[in-house]
Amino acid sequence: MKTIKMFYKIIIILSCLLTGFNCLYAKGAGSNSGENILQSPGVRQMGIGGGGTAVSGDIYSIYQNPAGISIISEKQVSSVLENGLSNDYKASIVFGHGVSGQNKYGIAFAVSYFNGGPMEINYIDGTSKNVLSQSDFLAMLGWSMYTASNISMGYNIKYLSSQLIENYNSSAVAFDAGIIAENTTNKRLKLGLAAQNFGTSLKYRSKKETLPALIRGGLSYIIPIDTKSSLLTVIDGFYLIDESNFYKSLGAEYSMSDRFFLRGGLKILPDRRSFTFGMGLKLYEKYNIDLASEPNSINNIYKVSFTMKFGGIEHAGSKVIGQKQELSKLEEEKKYEYENIMEKIAVVDFEGKSVSHTDASIVTDFLRTELVNIGAFNIIEKNNMDKILADALFQQSECSTSDCAVVIGKIVNVKKILIGSLSKTDDAYFLTVNLVEVDTGKVIKSEDSKAYSIEEFKDISKSIAQRISQ
Repeated sequence: MKTIKMFYKIIIILSCLLTGFNCLYAKGAGSNSGENILQSPGVRQMGIGGGGTAVSGDIYSIYQNPAGISIISEKQVSSVLENGLSNDYKASIVFGHGVSGQNKYGIAFAVSYFNGGPMEINYIDGTSKNVLSQSDFLAMLGWSMYTASNISMGYNIKYLSSQLIENYNSSAVAFDAGIIAENTTNKRLKLGLAAQNFGTSLKYRSKKETLPALIRGGLSYIIPIDTKSSLLTVIDGFYLIDESNFYKSLGAEYSMSDRFFLRGGLKILPDRRSFTFGMGLKLYEKYNIDLASEPNSINNIYKVSFTMKFGGIEHAGSKVIGQKQELSKLEEEKKYEYENIMEKIAVVDFEGKSVSHTDASIVTDFLRTELVNIGAFNIIEKNNMDKILADALFQQSECSTSDCAVVIGKIVNVKKILIGSLSKTDDAYFLTVNLVEVDTGKVIKSEDSKAYSIEEFKDISKSIAQRISQ
């Protein structure tokens, strides 16, 4: 609740500040200029519909929400090339550097060049001349830092130079600001807000054109599928202030083993809708190749990018040196990210009633294994839990009541804990499993099953795990 209130306060502050910027820099009538060069060249973002306000850890966040660059891993450099209408094209190079320490932050630098293609000018005397219709250059410097454990804020300064028909030159300076807040429980949900292109105007001789100032917002949510795959869902949109138009997008990215990515999105524009598609491939943990396409009735747009990571993750006061240390750090980061996405629970050995402790422990292991395979929870390893309990001088190894579940849950620091009991009559076994909320001691899910041998519980555990995970 505190995080949500803080997020709302920051939204209000940003909105007030940026309304003031708009009054200061965008007075008078005029048209927007520099729209093409100021659009994000990010291939990943294009593949999911163009949205990236709440997508962090990507160096192309500098183009949509600078708050996202605080989670950049390692040093990264990326280049992207995209085609446009007729013979025009745009090329971009981005460099980013993430630094983790007491205050985690990131910096990024980007340059983009837009070539509008040739244009033929016909003179009154019958002669003609081919000239470059338009050329734009954009340079950006971004910085972002975590201001709280779950809130990142970032800022950009950008310089834009534009030339029309080789004779009309102009330049402008603009600023961006953004914020990303994530929920503190499992890090799956992120909310993003950014304001872009608030600055001076482009002036071609006597004609003044304002930059396309906009307010952008979005959310992203990670849906874990199993330990090796996940689905990122994105809802995004921005409001173009001078045009009073709202642009929306939906998108998703399916990640397989953090090496292969499939992307799709829908762009909802004021006058039309279009679908986007994309894919990405990670090679040798250091290289990424991304492709994206937006087929439409006006023109089929394609983008391709190549990204390279190098140098290890720099820490305040020290550097990760050597290939083994570097790979080890990456593995730790992936493990940390997974553990923070999944809800952490503990599974205590079931109590045996008229059965041996060994049989009850075997059935517990069956269910624990299936819960791990499903990947909906981050299960505390049994040996680690036993060590924590031993250090706390807790001697009870079995548990079937809510009271002991609450005690064990608080010791091992989980919010939910799975307990149960295994009993036997003349010819059948009966298993009762309860999922207990540690804070309240309330049983939030309960499952009962019957089997005629211990081995049958191996298959039964699969269906129990599925129902508990729902």
